[in-house]
Amino acid sequence: MAEQMSAENVRTMLAENLDRLRKANAEYFQMLEKGAAHLPVGGHAKQYFDLMQRNVTATFDLCDKLIQAKAHGAIVLEVAGNFSDAYREAERIRAQSSRWANLTSTYLNPYMTAAHATIFYELWSALGRVGTVLVPIGAGPMLDGIVQGALTLEREGLIDAVPVPVGVQGKGCAPIADAFAKGRDTVEAWTAPVTGIPGSINDPLRGYPDDGTRTLRVRTSRSAVAAFKSRCRLSFTTPTIV
Repeated sequence: MAEQMSAENVRTMLAENLDRLRKANAEYFQMLEKGAAHLPVGGHAKQYFDLMQRNVTATFDLCDKLIQAKAHGAIVLEVAGNFSDAYREAERIRAQSSRWANLTSTYLNPYMTAAHATIFYELWSALGRVGTVLVPIGAGPMLDGIVQGALTLEREGLIDAVPVPVGVQGKGCAPIADAFAKGRDTVEAWTAPVTGIPGSINDPLRGYPDDGTRTLRVRTSRSAVAAFKSRCRLSFTTPTIV
């Protein structure tokens, strides 16, 4: 009987196969782009191929995360829909037994939010003074935790001021950035179709918009900024969150 492979060996093998797929995908799109270069719609074709490649690349990135989870024996339950649908399914499972916990990236688990403070500790340790922190956000507990980490260091006298926190959301699902840009005090669930590449942060907050409101009301000693991606540019709004 062949020796059972360790989780690390499985992860390495799958990662190598995924890397080969990435390279083959890149070569494939390069070939398509060259073939369409001389067509009347060549410019539009390039934009289309770029969009396709970004989506495929995002899929590979997701696969890379799943490889690590599966290699260590995790049970992966795929849920049709968006982040909010996955949240509801996790809540349904949790409600059936106290042995299960909903660890989705929301404020439901205070330990996860508190743990994000260590991100700022590492930034401060590596960089010293930190003026601005840009964080991709869904519900926003990571941004909140990073600010809490900065406030802790400020109270201890290790930094003079809390950095400006910048929460970034994709244009195709930006309930917090939308509320910030419109000057609202509360966040509403994203009712439009969820689109765009950043799937891991495309959280419409359906069923728990108060999480977004909590992020919107992050209090710091300096102004906070919400941003949303518009094609290849970042648009910022800069009123102070209070």
